[in-house]
Amino acid sequence: MLNLQKRIFKDSKSTDKFETLLGPSAHFDGQLKCTGGVRVEGDFKGGIETDGNIIVGKNASVGADLRGHNMLIAGKVQGNIFAHGQLAILSTGQVLGDVEVGSILIEEGGVFSGKSTVHANGHSPALS
Repeated sequence: MLNLQKRIFKDSKSTDKFETLLGPSAHFDGQLKCTGGVRVEGDFKGGIETDGNIIVGKNASVGADLRGHNMLIAGKVQGNIFAHGQLAILSTGQVLGDVEVGSILIEEGGVFSGKSTVHANGHSPALS
């Protein structure tokens, strides 16, 4: 995951900086709006909106709409995704919802069920 994470976030302003972390034993229900990166390792319900990157860890469960720059999904997401840059679904990842992205990468074993819109210029206007 680390090599793919570096590749996806290479052009990002916050490569290794995740200012908001929801740990593996945490449960959150509500709307999160912030700047900077967000990493979810626990259970999250509601919505996340950031100008940074979002990582959903392998054991995370997210029932939320996600809005951010680049996204790396290793756990389960039920909700719509709006990624200004790239969405990557790892082999352990599941996305059940519609996505609007600049580009998409799905590793073998990764699950995507929904409608996808990939913008030709590589950048989704969803966050513009």
